[in-house]
Amino acid sequence: MVRAYRALTYRGGVNADVETQTDVTDEFGIAPKASVIEIRKYAFHRKVERNRIAAKQAKKFHGTRCQACELDFEERYGAIGKGFIEAHHLKPISTLEEGVAVTYDVAADFAVLCANCHRMIHRSADPSNLSLFKKNLAAIKS
Repeated sequence: MVRAYRALTYRGGVNADVETQTDVTDEFGIAPKASVIEIRKYAFHRKVERNRIAAKQAKKFHGTRCQACELDFEERYGAIGKGFIEAHHLKPISTLEEGVAVTYDVAADFAVLCANCHRMIHRSADPSNLSLFKKNLAAIKS
């Protein structure tokens, strides 16, 4: 059972340690650069709708420079990056009760972050604490 699991995870692209990958390639005769098949399919699922106007207002208020790492997409990528940035809810949208309207303060309840910082702040212990995230980022840089 374990051998089958290791073979399937290896073929599916799940990150496994090098030793496991080597064992699997030897054991099952799988080439180290095995191909992966992708199929376009549609899935139906529940989704939390966000207010697009809120994100636009946050970007208008905070600008388009990442508030964590200072990246400006236009400076980095030229015209294609002009105006690009992601709005981050400092009050997590997951805490909203279904059907209950909440009023957000664009200045206090949103931040603008580059895509990398936005993904990483959601991996942190407290995605609502931008100052701690910035402090940790600065510590890593120095």
